[in-house]
Amino acid sequence: MRYITNPIEFLQSEMLMDDGRPIQFYDWQRDVLTKIFAEDGPDYSAITTIRQQGKSTILAGIGIANLFLIPNQLIVSIACDSDQANIVLSRASDMIRRNPHLSMDADVTQGQIYCKANGSRWMLMSSDKASVTGQSIDWLLFDEIGQLPEFLYDLFFLALPSLSARHGKLIAASTRGAITGDPLHYLIELASTDSKVFAFDSHDIINPTFSQAQMERDKKLMPASVWRRMYQNVISDSENGFLPLETIRRMVYAEAQPYYAGQRYCGVDLGIRKDRTAIATILNPDNSNKAIIDDVKVFDSGGEDFQIEEAERYIRQLWLQNMGQMKVCYDPWQSIGLAQRLKSSGIQVSEYTFSASSRKRLFQNLFSTISEGNLVIYADEELQTKCLDYGCKVCMDGYCANTGYNTFLQELKALTCDSNWNVQHPSSGHDDAVVAVGLALSGALAGAGVYAPLRQGQADFSGTAGSYGTTRQRRSYERDGTEFDQLEGGFLVRYRVSGDEVYPISKQKTDIPFGSLIRSR
Repeated sequence: MRYITNPIEFLQSEMLMDDGRPIQFYDWQRDVLTKIFAEDGPDYSAITTIRQQGKSTILAGIGIANLFLIPNQLIVSIACDSDQANIVLSRASDMIRRNPHLSMDADVTQGQIYCKANGSRWMLMSSDKASVTGQSIDWLLFDEIGQLPEFLYDLFFLALPSLSARHGKLIAASTRGAITGDPLHYLIELASTDSKVFAFDSHDIINPTFSQAQMERDKKLMPASVWRRMYQNVISDSENGFLPLETIRRMVYAEAQPYYAGQRYCGVDLGIRKDRTAIATILNPDNSNKAIIDDVKVFDSGGEDFQIEEAERYIRQLWLQNMGQMKVCYDPWQSIGLAQRLKSSGIQVSEYTFSASSRKRLFQNLFSTISEGNLVIYADEELQTKCLDYGCKVCMDGYCANTGYNTFLQELKALTCDSNWNVQHPSSGHDDAVVAVGLALSGALAGAGVYAPLRQGQADFSGTAGSYGTTRQRRSYERDGTEFDQLEGGFLVRYRVSGDEVYPISKQKTDIPFGSLIRSR
């Protein structure tokens, strides 16, 4: 069959999308294709876009046009791994199968498309450096070149001599910005001095499928660098502040914390080898949208190996202070031994396994919860003003009770975030307290506990030495058949909930001070 010879008109006539309709290119896609298909078009082209902006569609279109319109072409798809390279070829294969004319002229097999009408072939090439040598490639489609790891940079430079001496073309595409010294950076720099090299960055092009309301909503829910990547096509590995200072300042309520009972969630970021350990607890009063950071404790090992027993004692103390209504969220790679000991003592534990994606998810949860005003700290006014602005530099060690909160806020203020949600602390800083709060928040988001406020004075059941305590009516949030510990005037009293009554069953002396169960700050 004879096809339209103009590549762009051919694609708009024969390239069918999922719904069976011919493709309609965005203006910027048409401009890029016009430049690439021009008679005196560039030898090398670098295309940088955000995700879901049509990068794979452009590569598929370039491959299909050359496969069917130019005889005896060798078109090669390559990427940092075979799965990524196969994305474009698979998309093109689907488009060919949808069109009865194209499918009649092509043999589509795994990893290859052959045009029977003119002898052109489109194939995958592995990321093995040896496979790119000795070829005579007419069109080399290099997908996600910006994701190429440093040890594979040679793959790109070895592939260039494989281009056909007649009219070999390179099309490199990426959804990630260039890094100094990488192949994408090389092409962009080359384009500034060589007219046969074309570099396109889809900066300031807004995807027409994005609504203004969606953009404004997400602007509040994403760090500035992530939002700019998503909606303004600004792709950069430079880092920006994770949260604005004013957003962090709004977290702090300069007033006394109300009294609340209910489930606490404890996050543990355990540092073993000469690192800091942080433990944080949060609660969710009244089953509302707000979460309160109830406690932050940072252990500095002073350059020595941290003694896990110290963290374990503190967690057990928190558990007792909160009447056993506390779940510990931890990373099993750090704390599996600690978690097993806590679990054997009846303390609830839940795993949060750290990986690149789960770390991003943890910070995404923190960002959205804080940005929407749903994660708060009750403290004195100094934490809201002086401490947040100046840290602990203006006070003597141990001067105030806000040290743990202040550490968390200072770490949060110093965090940076690039457009790929990679959150980092400064080289001389830490993020232990932030991670501990994030773990606690992850536990709370996954939890389904019932919370209820406790009015001032209700924590004291007026038990006296020589008796176990007093019997009272069961409250709505206390489950029948459960037991809990209650601090009463230097004694730890165990109560059992039975039917409509709560009655004491044991009592023992303790050195945990009364008031640490339900604290007012």
